[in-house]
Parts: sequence; C-alpha cells; structure tokens
Amino acid sequence: NSIFFDDGNCYPCHSLNKNKLNWEEKFYNLKQIIKKHIKKSKSHNCILGVSGGKDSTVQALWAREKLGLNPILVSISYPPLQSTELGYKNLENLLKLGFDVVTIQPAPETSCNLSKKAFFELGNVLSYSEMALFSQVPKFAIEQNINLILWGENVATHVGETGTLSKNIFDGNFLRKMNTLSKISKKI
Repeated sequence: NSIFFDDGNCYPCHSLNKNKLNWEEKFYNLKQIIKKHIKKSKSHNCILGVSGGKDSTVQALWAREKLGLNPILVSISYPPLQSTELGYKNLENLLKLGFDVVTIQPAPETSCNLSKKAFFELGNVLSYSEMALFSQVPKFAIEQNINLILWGENVATHVGETGTLSKNIFDGNFLRKMNTLSKISKKI
C-alpha cells in the first residue's frame, strides 16, 4: 500500500519533508526500549536480521558500537537467484568483525516448491524468501529467549509500505501487514 500526496510526493518523502525529525529524541526512545527489553545475563542480548546487503555491516556495527549491544546475526540462506558474490563477502566480513552469524536455510526442495508457488500465486518467485526472513528471525528469538529484535529499516518510511505503519516507529509487529507478507500468509 503506497500513499502519494497532492504534492506528488510518496509517503517517505512527504514524512521526511513534513516532520523535521528529532533524531536525538528517537535515539533516546530507542535506548529506553533497549533498556526495557534486553536481558543482561545473555551473551547475545538482541537479534539482528542480516542479508549481506548494503546495510548489514553498518547496522551490526551501529548496534554494537553505538547501542552497546551484543547482537547475534541471523541470515536466511537465499536461493541462488538472490545470492550474490558481494553478499557472501559481506557476510564473511561480519564474521571477521567478530559477529556470530546463524544461517537458516530451507531444504532445496522446499525452497524450490515455495519459489514455484510464490511465482504462480503472487507473480514473484522471490516472495517466499521474505516470508522465511520475517518468520525465522522471531522464531529464533523465541527459541533463544532473546527479547529484542532489531530490524534493519522501517519499510513504511523507507520504501512507502504504509500497511506497516504503527503509532510507534520502533514496533516491528506490524511487519506482518507488509504487502508481500500479508499476501503470502493468505496463499502459502
């Protein structure tokens, strides 16, 4: 669901122009959420989903160095259609930087079947990988008893996926309303 305003701007551009964001206040609010939800006794006190894409290293370093967290990074092993040499190198770099990375990989036959189903029912062969990422990271958090998940970006303010909007910019529970995920949950 994308929103365009009378001035021709999409939701992310309109929000940025309309609201001169108070980054100090947002940073303070984020630190309060962290203080409330992290468990000090755990060696890893949060989870960060990573893909090996352009933002993964920056986000992991920011969580560790600016927020003082010790994240465990969770990556979904993408099918060959989505994987790139640079993505593999970026994940390898995260290991060299001292991060623990857990990779979750669907069985090849499962991956193939889900890609085929996603293509015929949603018109996008790669949709199922979003389902894997956005379902496996919370599942892993529950299994590891880790209360805090850091998602890399707010898809409403970054790409205009306004179905995910909530009153709290830090609330990731609305990701399930994301366009692709809401369609997948009804089809697959």
